[in-house]
Amino acid sequence: MQLGEEQKLMRLLDTDTLTHLHAGNINVVKQLNFVDDDIIAITIITKIEVLRGIKLIMKKRPGILLLTLVIPGFSVVLISLYFFVLDYSALIKAENYVEQLAKDKTANERSLQFAYHRALAHRINVFADATWGLLGGVITAIGIHGLVILKEKE
Repeated sequence: MQLGEEQKLMRLLDTDTLTHLHAGNINVVKQLNFVDDDIIAITIITKIEVLRGIKLIMKKRPGILLLTLVIPGFSVVLISLYFFVLDYSALIKAENYVEQLAKDKTANERSLQFAYHRALAHRINVFADATWGLLGGVITAIGIHGLVILKEKE
Protein backbone atom coordinates (compact mmCIF):
# COMPACT_ATOMS: atom_id res chain seq x y z
CA MET A 1 0.00 0.00 0.00
CA GLN A 2 1.35 3.35 -1.01
CA LEU A 3 1.17 6.57 0.82
CA GLY A 4 -2.12 8.38 0.31
CA GLU A 5 -4.12 5.32 -0.77
CA GLU A 6 -7.25 4.50 1.16
CA GLN A 7 -7.29 1.09 2.76
CA LYS A 8 -10.47 -0.92 2.04
CA LEU A 9 -11.73 -3.14 4.81
CA MET A 10 -13.13 -6.55 3.94
CA ARG A 11 -16.85 -7.02 4.69
CA LEU A 12 -17.59 -10.46 6.09
CA LEU A 13 -21.23 -11.64 5.80
CA ASP A 14 -22.51 -13.99 8.47
CA THR A 15 -25.32 -16.53 7.98
CA ASP A 16 -28.05 -14.21 9.29
CA THR A 17 -27.06 -11.38 6.96
CA LEU A 18 -26.89 -13.78 4.01
CA THR A 19 -30.34 -15.17 4.89
CA HIS A 20 -31.81 -11.66 5.12
CA LEU A 21 -30.16 -10.75 1.82
CA HIS A 22 -31.63 -13.82 0.12
CA ALA A 23 -35.07 -13.00 1.57
CA GLY A 24 -34.83 -9.49 0.08
CA ASN A 25 -34.59 -7.53 3.34
CA ILE A 26 -34.55 -3.89 2.17
CA ASN A 27 -32.25 -2.67 4.95
CA VAL A 28 -29.59 -5.28 4.17
CA VAL A 29 -29.83 -4.61 0.43
CA LYS A 30 -29.45 -0.84 0.99
CA GLN A 31 -26.38 -1.30 3.19
CA LEU A 32 -24.73 -3.70 0.73
CA ASN A 33 -25.37 -1.36 -2.20
CA PHE A 34 -22.81 1.04 -0.71
CA VAL A 35 -20.12 -1.65 -0.52
CA ASP A 36 -17.97 -2.77 -3.48
CA ASP A 37 -18.50 -6.38 -4.50
CA ASP A 38 -14.79 -7.17 -4.43
CA ILE A 39 -14.54 -6.64 -0.67
CA ILE A 40 -17.53 -8.83 0.33
CA ALA A 41 -16.81 -12.37 1.53
CA ILE A 42 -18.27 -15.22 3.54
CA THR A 43 -16.50 -17.75 5.73
CA ILE A 44 -16.45 -21.49 5.22
CA ILE A 45 -18.54 -21.77 8.40
CA THR A 46 -21.29 -19.64 6.83
CA LYS A 47 -21.14 -21.76 3.69
CA ILE A 48 -21.47 -24.97 5.74
CA GLU A 49 -24.41 -23.51 7.70
CA VAL A 50 -26.22 -22.57 4.48
CA LEU A 51 -25.59 -25.99 2.95
CA ARG A 52 -26.78 -27.70 6.15
CA GLY A 53 -29.99 -25.63 6.01
CA ILE A 54 -30.55 -26.65 2.38
CA LYS A 55 -30.00 -30.29 3.32
CA LEU A 56 -32.60 -30.03 6.11
CA ILE A 57 -35.12 -28.51 3.72
CA MET A 58 -34.47 -31.28 1.19
CA LYS A 59 -35.27 -33.90 3.84
CA LYS A 60 -38.62 -32.23 4.51
CA ARG A 61 -39.77 -32.25 0.87
CA PRO A 62 -41.69 -35.57 1.05
CA GLY A 63 -43.62 -34.31 4.07
CA ILE A 64 -44.35 -31.03 2.32
CA LEU A 65 -45.66 -32.88 -0.74
CA LEU A 66 -47.84 -35.07 1.45
CA LEU A 67 -49.28 -32.16 3.41
CA THR A 68 -49.83 -29.80 0.51
CA LEU A 69 -50.84 -32.09 -2.37
CA VAL A 70 -51.48 -35.76 -1.61
CA ILE A 71 -53.63 -35.49 1.52
CA PRO A 72 -55.72 -32.47 0.42
CA GLY A 73 -56.17 -33.90 -3.08
CA PHE A 74 -57.27 -37.27 -1.76
CA SER A 75 -59.63 -35.54 0.69
CA VAL A 76 -61.24 -33.70 -2.23
CA VAL A 77 -61.66 -37.02 -4.06
CA LEU A 78 -63.33 -38.64 -1.05
CA ILE A 79 -65.65 -35.72 -0.30
CA SER A 80 -66.59 -35.39 -3.97
CA LEU A 81 -67.26 -39.12 -4.20
CA TYR A 82 -69.54 -38.95 -1.16
CA PHE A 83 -71.58 -36.08 -2.61
CA PHE A 84 -71.53 -37.69 -6.06
CA VAL A 85 -73.25 -40.78 -4.63
CA LEU A 86 -75.85 -38.65 -2.83
CA ASP A 87 -76.56 -36.44 -5.85
CA TYR A 88 -76.59 -39.36 -8.28
CA SER A 89 -79.20 -41.21 -6.21
CA ALA A 90 -81.27 -37.98 -6.06
CA LEU A 91 -80.88 -37.66 -9.85
CA ILE A 92 -82.15 -41.20 -10.39
CA LYS A 93 -85.16 -40.51 -8.17
CA ALA A 94 -85.88 -37.24 -9.97
CA GLU A 95 -85.59 -38.87 -13.40
CA ASN A 96 -87.92 -41.68 -12.34
CA TYR A 97 -90.39 -39.10 -11.03
CA VAL A 98 -90.27 -37.19 -14.34
CA GLU A 99 -90.85 -40.44 -16.23
CA GLN A 100 -93.74 -41.30 -13.91
CA LEU A 101 -95.30 -37.84 -14.43
CA ALA A 102 -94.85 -38.09 -18.19
CA LYS A 103 -96.74 -41.39 -18.25
CA ASP A 104 -99.46 -40.07 -15.93
CA LYS A 105 -102.25 -38.57 -18.02
CA THR A 106 -103.59 -36.46 -15.14
CA ALA A 107 -100.31 -34.54 -14.53
CA ASN A 108 -100.38 -30.91 -15.62
CA GLU A 109 -97.68 -29.11 -17.61
CA ARG A 110 -96.48 -27.05 -14.64
CA SER A 111 -95.73 -30.03 -12.39
CA LEU A 112 -93.98 -31.80 -15.29
CA GLN A 113 -91.79 -28.73 -15.97
CA PHE A 114 -90.97 -28.35 -12.26
CA ALA A 115 -89.94 -32.00 -11.95
CA TYR A 116 -87.89 -31.76 -15.15
CA HIS A 117 -85.99 -28.70 -13.90
CA ARG A 118 -85.33 -30.36 -10.56
CA ALA A 119 -83.82 -33.29 -12.45
CA LEU A 120 -81.63 -30.84 -14.39
CA ALA A 121 -80.42 -29.29 -11.12
CA HIS A 122 -79.44 -32.74 -9.86
CA ARG A 123 -77.70 -33.45 -13.17
CA ILE A 124 -75.61 -30.27 -12.77
CA ASN A 125 -74.73 -31.24 -9.19
CA VAL A 126 -73.59 -34.69 -10.31
CA PHE A 127 -71.42 -33.10 -13.01
CA ALA A 128 -69.90 -30.65 -10.52
CA ASP A 129 -69.19 -33.44 -8.03
CA ALA A 130 -67.46 -35.50 -10.71
CA THR A 131 -65.43 -32.49 -11.85
CA TRP A 132 -64.23 -31.77 -8.30
CA GLY A 133 -63.38 -35.44 -7.88
CA LEU A 134 -61.31 -35.36 -11.05
CA LEU A 135 -59.54 -32.19 -9.95
CA GLY A 136 -58.73 -33.76 -6.56
CA GLY A 137 -57.41 -36.84 -8.36
CA VAL A 138 -55.12 -34.68 -10.50
CA ILE A 139 -53.80 -32.86 -7.43
CA THR A 140 -53.18 -36.19 -5.70
CA ALA A 141 -51.43 -37.55 -8.78
CA ILE A 142 -49.13 -34.51 -8.92
CA GLY A 143 -48.15 -35.08 -5.28
CA ILE A 144 -47.54 -38.80 -5.80
CA HIS A 145 -45.51 -38.04 -8.92
CA GLY A 146 -43.38 -35.63 -6.88
CA LEU A 147 -42.79 -38.30 -4.24
CA VAL A 148 -41.77 -40.85 -6.88
CA ILE A 149 -39.37 -38.37 -8.51
CA LEU A 150 -37.80 -37.64 -5.10
CA LYS A 151 -37.28 -41.36 -4.46
CA GLU A 152 -35.70 -41.80 -7.91
CA LYS A 153 -33.24 -38.95 -7.29
CA GLU A 154 -32.04 -40.48 -4.00
